[in-house]
Amino acid sequence: MTKRIALISDIHGNQTALEAVIDDIHKHPVDETWFLGDLLGPGPATDVLFDLLEQVNTTIFLNGNWDTDCFLPVLNAPETIDTTSPKWVYLGRIGQYIGEHITPEHLAIMQNAPIHAEIAQGPLNLSLNHNLPDVARGRDLEVAADTNAFAPLFTNESVDIAVYAHVHHQLLRYSTDDRLIINPGAVGEPYFNHPRLNADRRAQYAILTLDEQGMGDVEFRKVTYDIPTELARARVANLPYYELYQELLESGISHTNESDYLIQFDTDGHYTAELETFLNQQRQ
Repeated sequence: MTKRIALISDIHGNQTALEAVIDDIHKHPVDETWFLGDLLGPGPATDVLFDLLEQVNTTIFLNGNWDTDCFLPVLNAPETIDTTSPKWVYLGRIGQYIGEHITPEHLAIMQNAPIHAEIAQGPLNLSLNHNLPDVARGRDLEVAADTNAFAPLFTNESVDIAVYAHVHHQLLRYSTDDRLIINPGAVGEPYFNHPRLNADRRAQYAILTLDEQGMGDVEFRKVTYDIPTELARARVANLPYYELYQELLESGISHTNESDYLIQFDTDGHYTAELETFLNQQRQ
């Protein structure tokens, strides 16, 4: 029996991009959807994203590094957030925003979601990951990495196809022993290192077709969405660090790890003060 599966990842709070992808899926119907992590932040959408994923029968839900390392620590381990670091003020303030706008029911989903899953479909076994099976963050699996770097995706000899996300880049390549590696790209923050390719800001996902003989097809899709609409939603939501979100959507450039750049958006310390107040409340 043939099964069509949408592979979706790295929505990053971008409701408008996900809506466009959902519309495209309805035009190219799938049986189910596998979500590979990084649902929230730095964009403004929270609860509505869960509702949209339900529309396309999302049967696998993974967390990503923004979920496990940026958002959830603000709630679960506030003592680990370094408010002297502009990077962690940025990540923490976005995490605070998410915490203030997500329902307990959806928060519980995030608290319990894994970063890795394995599933059998017909004659094939698949490994599903945000990044590596045991680590949601890191740059080990950049698209130009040596083939040996991808070996950890194959957690045992029975895995035939490894699917991962995190690097925001569509990819199909093979392991050293000719097993398949797929990355569906990013819905909310597509990225190319090559500037002219990076100018293409369309949302990305993939459709994987599996049948009784194995993998029938993998189709990489790109979907246009209205960036001004998404930015207007961010304005209405009073999204922290709006200017960074605008630059990210329009250019694909992220400054998450650039403390010297980030500090200019908190010169009066208001984000730091807001975050410290929130963290103190979480500690009580």
